This record gives sequence, C-alpha cells and structure tokens, in this order.
Amino acid sequence: MIRQIIYVSLKSVQSVIINDKHCYEMYGFDVLIDDALKPWLIEVNASPSLSCSTENDRVLKMSVLNDVFSIVVPENWCDETSKKGANTCKEMQIGHFSCIIDEADGQMSPDKFKRTDKQLRKGATNLWR
Repeated sequence: MIRQIIYVSLKSVQSVIINDKHCYEMYGFDVLIDDALKPWLIEVNASPSLSCSTENDRVLKMSVLNDVFSIVVPENWCDETSKKGANTCKEMQIGHFSCIIDEADGQMSPDKFKRTDKQLRKGATNLWR
C-alpha cells in the first residue's frame, strides 16, 4: 500500500518534474500509519533534511546516502565501456531500496500490485523507494 502511495504521488506530478539523465533527486515521504494499519501520506519533501541529531539518526541517514549513491553511480560506472549519465542500474533491490517500477519496461515490481500496460505511461525513469 505504501508503494502505491509513492507511485501514485510521483505519477501525479510527473509532467512537472524535470527528468534530466545528468541529475537525480531524492524525496522524503512522510507516511502515517493509523490504528487499522492504513497508511496516510502526510507530505513529500523535495529536499529532506540530512542533518543528524543522534547517533542512530546519523547511521540511518548515512545508510540512505550510501544506497542512493549505489543506485546513481553503479559499480560499473567507472568502466571504459560504461554509458556514463545513462541509467545502467538493473538491480531491483539495492540496500534498503526496492525498485517500484521500471518504466522503460513498463513492468511493476514486485508483483504486490499490478497495473495493465494501458495504465502505465512509458517514461525514462525508475521509481525507487
């Protein structure tokens, strides 16, 4: 259900998000889970704070940054044959991030919620959470 919230919220603003293969953005989703375990989207932060107030906070945010850099700069990025600037990451799971959709293939992942090809608009981005 949280994956659907992230997917739908990003798709709703897709036309106003600049998609530049030389850049990336990290968003922070604040989700509240109620007593019935239903998730509610509170807000989306375009520039989530990376400042740390405790040691646990520092460890968490460093882990997030390491995972983001592993997605943005894959291991083969420095190879001579690498397509620098292109999305070469083909993994579906990196660290604590899971690929929600690879729009180049029009495939949702994992199979927890499915949409037909008619419901997906092709694009050149991967959505990660």
